[in-house]
Amino acid sequence: MHDANNSRVLYGDRVSIRRLARTAPLPAKEIARHLDLSLRDVSAELTAVPDPAVQVTGRDDLWRHAAAEDHESPPKVLARLATDPLALVRGAVARHPATPIPVLRRLCADPFPSVRSAAARNESCPPGALRRLAVDPHPDVRIAVAHNESCPPGALRRLAVDPHSDVRITVAHNDSCPADVLRRLAADSNLGVQLAAASNPRYPQPRTGP
Repeated sequence: MHDANNSRVLYGDRVSIRRLARTAPLPAKEIARHLDLSLRDVSAELTAVPDPAVQVTGRDDLWRHAAAEDHESPPKVLARLATDPLALVRGAVARHPATPIPVLRRLCADPFPSVRSAAARNESCPPGALRRLAVDPHPDVRIAVAHNESCPPGALRRLAVDPHSDVRITVAHNDSCPADVLRRLAADSNLGVQLAAASNPRYPQPRTGP
């Protein structure tokens, strides 16, 4: 029996093998050629792939992660994966464009900052959830909110005065940032924030001519 822990195949390649086998599907020989791996290693990985009927609830971490990243995964599968014990899997669900809004809202309250950050970057994240995440104690989460072009203007205004300069820089780069906020950020004490604001296409340019 194949032991995933003793596999000679790197993690990223193992995920790719399973994604190709699930979505293409391709024979082992074609997958090996596509990923530049040996046929023996690819065949060993494919024997470890569980039956599709139990792929979401199985104990294979790699398969669940691959399913969470697969853009063809249906909302029902994503909803089940959203309760996965691995933060890596939940984060993939939080990033997924097809994740149902109620599920995404729950992931915004995940105990792991990486999962909350992933949810905050999702363009489908509800405005109310983004407003709450804009005051998250972890700066990486607030950066993720500031990065989201669907972020409500009020949340961007709050983040524009965040004590962390990386948050303010991200706000300044956001194409949805209001012009008055960009004008304020252009006068920020941090040079990086100033430059980011001035380079934003929405930055109000001075009038020329009479």
